[in-house]
Amino acid sequence: MKEITEIVERKEKPVIKIFLLILGSVFLINFVIFVVNRYVERYPYISNIIVIFLTVISCTLILINYFSKYSYTIFDEQIIFNRIIGKREFEMLRLSSSDVIAVYSYNKEIKKKKYIHNFTFKKERENLYLGEYKKDGKVETFLFSPSEKLLKELNKELKK
Repeated sequence: MKEITEIVERKEKPVIKIFLLILGSVFLINFVIFVVNRYVERYPYISNIIVIFLTVISCTLILINYFSKYSYTIFDEQIIFNRIIGKREFEMLRLSSSDVIAVYSYNKEIKKKKYIHNFTFKKERENLYLGEYKKDGKVETFLFSPSEKLLKELNKELKK
């Protein structure tokens, strides 16, 4: 069987929002430095540890929320969902095609269902599909945005 991979990325990057988030993070970190240095004179390295921690957290959140992509792969009767940040891929969910119960178009009736995994971007709500699968005897759901080609191949796998 051939491997089909599709990469989905954010169509528009909100440059102003990202700039304001970075600017806000810098102001927050400077404020924390000011407060910690003023009240903790006995342990001067605490402010350095807090600054490193806050910098890593803020950069990670910005990277994940605004610069990541998702990849959907169908290979060897498995469906794999990855998050891509830069050149690295992080596996988010791996399903056997036999575990997948159904894939629905995400329309008004289906929107009432809650989903556990979201492999889409928050504001882009075009061509969404909700998938159901069994895990440990429970039915869980995922939301994704496949192309027509990937959806056809997925439906072929589900019919097997």
